[in-house]
Amino acid sequence: MAATKSLAVNLDHPEAAAQLHSLDAGVQLDISCTENSQSLSLLPQLVNSSSVSSIHVDATYRTADACRRLTQPLKQVLLSCPNLRRLSLDISPPRAGCMVPDIPSEYCGLGFANGERPPALESLEIIAYPWGREPNNSPINFHALGYPEKGEELDYWATTFEWSRLGRLTLHDASSGLAFQVAPKLTTLEELTLSQFHDADQLRSLFLTIPSSLSTVTLPTLGPSIDIDITILLPHAATLRKLEIHSPEHPHHPRFTEQALLHLRDSFPQLTHLTIDIDRAGKEWPSAIFSVLASFPSLQELDLWFPLGCSDDPFQPYLTALSASHLARPLLDRSTTLQCIHLHSGCPAQLGHGFPTQDAPWARENATSFICARAGTEASLTCPDLDDEANNELRKAMQDKVTSAPAASLSRLLGQRVAFQVAVEGPLEVEEWRALHRGDE
Repeated sequence: MAATKSLAVNLDHPEAAAQLHSLDAGVQLDISCTENSQSLSLLPQLVNSSSVSSIHVDATYRTADACRRLTQPLKQVLLSCPNLRRLSLDISPPRAGCMVPDIPSEYCGLGFANGERPPALESLEIIAYPWGREPNNSPINFHALGYPEKGEELDYWATTFEWSRLGRLTLHDASSGLAFQVAPKLTTLEELTLSQFHDADQLRSLFLTIPSSLSTVTLPTLGPSIDIDITILLPHAATLRKLEIHSPEHPHHPRFTEQALLHLRDSFPQLTHLTIDIDRAGKEWPSAIFSVLASFPSLQELDLWFPLGCSDDPFQPYLTALSASHLARPLLDRSTTLQCIHLHSGCPAQLGHGFPTQDAPWARENATSFICARAGTEASLTCPDLDDEANNELRKAMQDKVTSAPAASLSRLLGQRVAFQVAVEGPLEVEEWRALHRGDE
């Protein structure tokens, strides 16, 4: 049997209309759209289409009317496309800026009612969505006026949608509550991602309630006591292959310890991919943690996040190309299964509303990452923040074992001078960082 062809169509692209008009029979459509006028004009053409298999929405709104101009035609598409299997929604007011936007009191979501629901989905991602609710006497009635159902919209989705075919569920922020409501219905779920923090008891109940066996779990934390709360995941120990416990840098977020990793290694022997936050050992690299990681029996890919610190006191030792190589290469040599190691210093939170502090732009530009991967009998190291030319310069600097960015390299890398210097030297002092932006020598 011939493989089914798929075609990605961005409704904002100038060629989108022609792509839809000349569509071959049997082709599956992966649709992307926004709040822009061309997307809004083309959405109605997808109603009743048997070709639409995936829809990804990334839209920003400032008023309820603007949001409804997208969600109302989108609703008709979701209700009428029988082969829709994957849905991703990111519909929100602006997330950053000097002023906090007003959240409208009027309802502006999809408005499913009276048993309406999309086809049974195999993948659902909700990054942001204007959840509605029945108006009440509360002084806070966001997205309420005009909501067509009783109670909370999230409750309507939980009770009305078909969840038994869902294999992948990704929920951010307030949408995370949906997972706890539908957990007993997730009989085929394999991958779960939650971005919002939940306490250990909530998570323990969730993982006990999900009837399927999970292969991939992504969470920001396992609670305040990570040594103890690894047991939350034990109902899925036999099948769990990919685990990510990671969140933007914060001084009070727990990070993995040697004891926690020993527990993880012994309880989850099937892990092939692991992403975690770890600390340095005082002013040294955590050699004991690296020894434990080398002993994971099935691990193939590893992501380690170290904190960066603040501009007036960045944590030492610094993660540079040389130190990343000295950390990753012995780990690859000692492990019989590891193929790739990602090392990171710093994970600043996204900018929100209001005026950013001095540390916010400094942290974004002084965070760095390195990838060390097996290449035959050798291991190659690259910095994903740099292009090919800059990585070639970085390799020359590593061969010469320099700890200061060569002036000749900096002069050739005008658009990447900060990222290159951070990769060679580590985080820059604030005045030096500012001078680079001014173009000072």
